[in-house]
Amino acid sequence: MSLRFFVFIIFISLFAIEKTYSQMNSTILNEVQEYVSKLLLENTSEKFYYHTLKHTEEVVNAAFEISQGENLDQDGTEIVLIAAWFHDVGYTQKIKGHEEISAMFASNFLLDKNYPSGKIDSVIACIMSTKVPQKPNSLLQKIICDADLHHLGKETFFERNELFKKELEATQNKKQIEVEFIANTIAFMNEHQFFTNYSRKFYQPIKGKNIELLKEKLNSLLK
Repeated sequence: MSLRFFVFIIFISLFAIEKTYSQMNSTILNEVQEYVSKLLLENTSEKFYYHTLKHTEEVVNAAFEISQGENLDQDGTEIVLIAAWFHDVGYTQKIKGHEEISAMFASNFLLDKNYPSGKIDSVIACIMSTKVPQKPNSLLQKIICDADLHHLGKETFFERNELFKKELEATQNKKQIEVEFIANTIAFMNEHQFFTNYSRKFYQPIKGKNIELLKEKLNSLLK
């Protein structure tokens, strides 16, 4: 395969993804994005360093990426993206049980927009599936679960993990002991699994490297 032909194939692939994303830029998604963005910007506590609008946007982007990788149809992708936007809005009310609050926000908003009841049920199911330990029962739920924790398999993991640590300290009003925090993170990552073929292919290898780096850091602290 010539380099010129290879570049052409990449260009066509990117064009196809961009075109699909444009098609997904539907009225309901625009309304959801505007509503959730405003809600999070105005109501997210200063103690939240990880669960912010940026996290939600990253999950939405990952949900779209995985949906494309899994060849999800347009209706399914729309449901997953709506769920991704709403999945953490419950943090504006409380931490434990935030999934139920997020589902309530989503249901109320979508009912007001006359969104089909069957799709609302699917959105709610997707949001609830993100509760840890994750136990997704459908492809849509597997996608949002992988998107929610996709950072475990990204190069930006350590940056995001430090923000999570900072958030724990702020919300629990307690300093995190570094050795314990790293050990707990390793245990969590070992128990966690990616559910979609796309995530296993593209996120799992980097997740494995991140775990090894954590182990090295832990060993250096224990010496």
